[in-house]
Amino acid sequence: ETQGGAKRMFAEEDDVEFTGCCTPQALTFILPSRGWHTLPIGVLSGAFLALSTHFLSPAVAAPALPGGEGLAAVGWLVVCLAAYSLNARPPPELNSYRSEEAPQGLACASRALHAALVMLWGLLLGDGAPPRALLAALPLLWAAGTLPQADVLLEYFLEQALVHLHGGPCAASPLRLGCLLALAWVALGAAWALEEYAGRGAALAWAAACGFVLSGDLCP
Repeated sequence: ETQGGAKRMFAEEDDVEFTGCCTPQALTFILPSRGWHTLPIGVLSGAFLALSTHFLSPAVAAPALPGGEGLAAVGWLVVCLAAYSLNARPPPELNSYRSEEAPQGLACASRALHAALVMLWGLLLGDGAPPRALLAALPLLWAAGTLPQADVLLEYFLEQALVHLHGGPCAASPLRLGCLLALAWVALGAAWALEEYAGRGAALAWAAACGFVLSGDLCP
């Protein structure tokens, strides 16, 4: 209640009041606990920071882009934003259609994944300025909500593998996608075993039957 005794009926639900900068409440808000996610997130964070240090080191950056100190400085800013999103509290994403405010699960690593893919492009292909310029532009792309989150990207590639490699239908949910992929891989293993022990004819018949089942809408 306020000093006048009236209740704050119109206070926003996400209001947080701190009594100090270094209080346990403030530290918990800045660096929330991740529970069992702490270990895998720590491993991912270490690998991401090692990749970033190598990519943005002067020994690698100078030959790829002479005079690119400005892009390197912005690149470190991008790394800090991605690392904070991975290790502490990921911000709400514009392209996330979820009930919760902040990304959960694999989506927490989205910004680190975007930065890592750009840096791997620069290291493996050695294209010089384009990957470093794209790395510097990532904050603008994040703010505009134009990049897919990590879980969405993974589901997309798995669904494309299901459709184009196994002949299955598009999945309406992650659970359905997982079930269809599991059935497809079991069918693939069974077809290989039939070809080894019963001949190619039996394997082709089994593959045709499984392809018919997977291409229809028979799975829950």
